Parts: sequence; structure tokens; C-alpha cells
Amino acid sequence: MAKRNVIEEGNEILKKISEPITDFGVFLSNTILGDLRETFFRNGNGIGLAAPQIGINKRVIFISFFGTELEIINPKILEKSKEEEISEEGCLSIPNKKFLVKRSKEIRIEFFDRIKNKIEIKCDGLLARCIQHEIDHLDGILISEKGNDEKNKV
Repeated sequence: MAKRNVIEEGNEILKKISEPITDFGVFLSNTILGDLRETFFRNGNGIGLAAPQIGINKRVIFISFFGTELEIINPKILEKSKEEEISEEGCLSIPNKKFLVKRSKEIRIEFFDRIKNKIEIKCDGLLARCIQHEIDHLDGILISEKGNDEKNKV
């Protein structure tokens, strides 16, 4: 695994729409997923990390949520609840800033795991918020574009 740094706001890769994974081979398992996991735990103060945040323009997300690790490949949001809530979010690519962002309270998503099993889950609360945040990264959207800057809430 390569040592990678989290790319910060201002880098053009964060504005690009990520490409889907088509090859579920060694490069995906050992490089993309391995580098995401290593970088996530080395930075250690978030819930999720998307491949563009480490310079890889692919639709891959790593989430560590209350001791459970999720590797989410080629995610698609199938359904969003009409009920939304505004909550504070931070981002490893925008250090030391928090934003108030409106998101759906519940989502249903479909994605693949590293061995190409198709998985569908319904989630709510913090996990739903995190997945929506990371999918925004895959679509080239940062929370600084979606939310209200709360500079005093560091």
C-alpha cells in the first residue's frame, strides 16, 4: 500500500465526477481499498473517506462506523426520504471547518463489495448522512458548496 495524503479543497480532482470500477481485481483490493483504509486510519478523525480524497478518481468509499467497516464500490442512491434534516458536518478535505448541511434522513442504496457481490441497504441517521456526504465526493461536490459555513464551530 502506498502512503497517501488527504487531498484538500482547491485540488481539481475533488471537482471531477469519479469513474465507476469495472475491474474488481487486485488493483481494486490491494491499491484502492488498501490505500483508502490506511489513509483513513492514519488521519483518524472521520467516519468515511472517498477515493477522490486520496487522488484516485474512482467510485469507491471506505466507512468505519462504530467498529464496522464498509467498502462501498459504485454506490447508487435508489431512494431518499422526503424528510430532511440540517446537521453539522466536517470533512477531511476541508480541515478545521464545519458546515450545516441539509440531507435526507433515510436512504436506500445499492453498491458492490470487493468481490462483486451486489448489496442493497437502507440506513438512516449518521450512517445515511455519511454515505450521502461521500457520494457527493464521488460526484465532485464538497460540503462547502452545499452548506452554510460555520467558521466559529471548529
